[in-house]
Order: sequence, then C-alpha cells, then structure tokens
Amino acid sequence: MIQTGTIPKELYTRLGYLFYAMAIADGSIESAEIKKLKKTIKERWLPVEESVDEFGSPAAFQIISVFDWLEEKQIYADEAFDAFAVFLNKNRKLVDAEMKENILQTAVDISLAFGGENKNERAFVENLKKLLDKKA
Repeated sequence: MIQTGTIPKELYTRLGYLFYAMAIADGSIESAEIKKLKKTIKERWLPVEESVDEFGSPAAFQIISVFDWLEEKQIYADEAFDAFAVFLNKNRKLVDAEMKENILQTAVDISLAFGGENKNERAFVENLKKLLDKKA
C-alpha cells in the first residue's frame, strides 16, 4: 500500500513521460486521450496519495503538467518511455504492486480512449508489462 505523502515528485514527473509515450505511441495525441488521462488522474491517482506540490496543488497533477510540456516539445515516444524506464530501473522500491496496477491501468485507459487499442499501443502496453515485471 502506498503511504500518504511518500510518492516523490520525480516519480510523478516520470509517470508524465510514460503516459505521454503511451498517448503518442501511434504517432499522434488525441483529445480523448488527454481527457481520459485527466479523468484517470482524478479517479486513480489522487485517492492513493495526498501530497501537494510547492503551490499547494495535489502532487499527482505533476503528471499532467509534464505530459503537456512533452507534448509542446514534441518528444518522441521512445525517448519518453526510456526516461521512465531508466528512472524505474533505479527506483524499483518506489513501485509496489498497487502502484504497478495503477500505472498499467492508466496506460491501458489511455490506449483505449480513442478508437480502441491499435497495434502500436498494444505493443507499448506489452513492453510496459515486461518493464514493470522485471526484477531489480
């Protein structure tokens, strides 16, 4: 179980990279994917951890801020995914079973948000499962 106030900002930052990579995996980001991400953050991420950022906003909203920044910069999906993977491989202790489920389900939610999951998104989800299941 995630302890209140224990998720570091850097993890939220890297989750922004991951969910951006999921959304751009098929070459474009649709408004339905952004809408689904925002809804999922509110429903899945805010309830598990109550920390706030330096402005008093729920820290989980850092995911959306980073996602928006990456979209503006037009970062490649592989680059964004790799940024998450490197962080995860160095910080596996931060990601328990509940966190893994939240991460995977959020990625699946994004992949299904616009016209169902396509081949690129399906491959992305499979790569994410392997990454999350990898032992330290």
